[in-house]
Amino acid sequence: MAPVVPGSDTTPNTPGTPATYPTPDTPDAPEATTVPTAPEAEQPLSGVAQVTPLGRDGTRHVLGLSVTEPVTALQTEFRLAPGELAPGSGTAWTDLPGAVVTTQQERGTLVYRFTTPAGTDVRPGHYTFGVRGTRPAVPVPGKAAATESWNAAAFGITDPRAVAALGTFTEAGRPTPPKAPPKAPKAPSKAPSKAPQAPPVHT
Repeated sequence: MAPVVPGSDTTPNTPGTPATYPTPDTPDAPEATTVPTAPEAEQPLSGVAQVTPLGRDGTRHVLGLSVTEPVTALQTEFRLAPGELAPGSGTAWTDLPGAVVTTQQERGTLVYRFTTPAGTDVRPGHYTFGVRGTRPAVPVPGKAAATESWNAAAFGITDPRAVAALGTFTEAGRPTPPKAPPKAPKAPSKAPSKAPQAPPVHT
């Protein structure tokens, strides 16, 4: 599957044929990665998203989206912070059949959209969306880093209504801060003993 470069034309998958997840053997494809799987839920759409730092090669954002009922007009969107260009930047992929990927900048935010053509029904299942992005921008002192987020929206078929889900990207494998070792209990302080007084002498 050909990568999508920011500012380029759309790149559709072949309708009816599941997209092939890129592997390191595919030119300009990201390295193999563990795809986060969305937990089973009562909601029609739910997802788990992670961002993996790739050092000098930038970052990789992956969303595992769970669809629990038939839907149509599914659109998934990544809103990412722009940064310094890195090798392979802008490569986007998905295993959602028929999806078209577009990208643009909106008010300083890189927006990637994965859209199914009109009339395309999406069956229940787990679908993967990914973007190999730029290197993070150098932090500006006194300014909080922009939050990178995703959202998905569609229309239910069995129960006609609009459905949606959204979330943020969390860093994959972020270590849990170590807990401080418990302090040893202090030995109870002893009150200073008084010297025994000599009994009074009676004359």
